[in-house]
Amino acid sequence: MLHFLFLPCLDLQSKSSFTVERIQKIPEEVLLPYFENTSEITTPQVLLTLYILKFHDTIISFKTDQKLIVTAHFEQQEYSASFVGRIPIRLVLNHIEHYKGGSAYRGIYRDFIASAANLYPELFDVTSLLLQEGKQDSIVSHR
Repeated sequence: MLHFLFLPCLDLQSKSSFTVERIQKIPEEVLLPYFENTSEITTPQVLLTLYILKFHDTIISFKTDQKLIVTAHFEQQEYSASFVGRIPIRLVLNHIEHYKGGSAYRGIYRDFIASAANLYPELFDVTSLLLQEGKQDSIVSHR
C-alpha cells in the first residue's frame, strides 16, 4: 500500500520543476534502465510510469492554464516519444488493476487512469483494444 502523501508529493515535484530553478525532471537516461525489461511489471515501473504521465499532464497544464502560465519561470521539455513509446502503459495499467486484487495500488488508480486517458485516449478506445488483442493473439499463434 502506498503512502497517502505520495500523489501530492508527485504533483508538487512536477509543478515545482516549472517554478523552482533547482528542481528538474528525472532524466530519460536515469529512467530508461527501469523499462528495459517489461515482461513482468514491477512497483518501480508503476510509480515511474505514473511520474511520467503526471509530468506530461503538468506540461499541458502549464501550457494551457492561464493561472499556471504566469507562474512558470522555467520551460520543461516532454520526454521523447521514443522513450515514452517504450513504456507499456496498458500492461502497467493491467498490473495496477490486478496485482493483489487491485488493492496494492488503490491509492494511485484514479490518478493513473485520469492521466493515461488524458494523454493516450486511444488506450481506452474499445475498438483499438480489440484490434490490439487480435494482433497479439495472432503473434502468439504463429510462434
